[in-house]
Amino acid sequence: MKNYLLLLLFACIFGAGASSAQKSMVYIGPGSLISTDLNAAGPVIGFESILKNKTAIGLQAGLLFSNSAHDLPGRWRLLEQLLVFQPGIKWYSKEEFQGFYFGAHGNYNRYTHVLRENRTGEKAYNVVTDLSDSFIGFGVDLGFSTPVMERFVFGIGLSTDIYFGYTRFGNSDLGLGLGARFGYRF
Repeated sequence: MKNYLLLLLFACIFGAGASSAQKSMVYIGPGSLISTDLNAAGPVIGFESILKNKTAIGLQAGLLFSNSAHDLPGRWRLLEQLLVFQPGIKWYSKEEFQGFYFGAHGNYNRYTHVLRENRTGEKAYNVVTDLSDSFIGFGVDLGFSTPVMERFVFGIGLSTDIYFGYTRFGNSDLGLGLGARFGYRF
């Protein structure tokens, strides 16, 4: 699966270069996911490149964490980790990376969760306490981006997603993503 993700990143970068794009942006920021069964937050890193006029393609990756009780006895906690890859396309209302934007994306998610003891952090050794799986989803983005200086951009965004397949969330689930980003244009 890692080879597919590297191929996807290469395709985004190559597509930006092949279109003679002269404007690209790398960004970092906090991200979060709110779902019926999971609330997670963590760092996000991304890359976007303008294809033509105000349309951009990009790839975003995030590592989100959750540390919640999930109705477990007081001595246990469930540590969860969600790795998210989101290739997508955005349309900006003003100029490149400025103004309101609307977009669509796909995502590949890989989660793991482990049951640990509260005080010592020891892992519980049981068949059902250490789970890992992956699933896909699709969603839409809405946000606002504004320049802070000549090459630096700040933005906030909201995304809604639907996740498919047999996942930790059940057969399918809806998610709401919130995030901010601080980017550098080149």
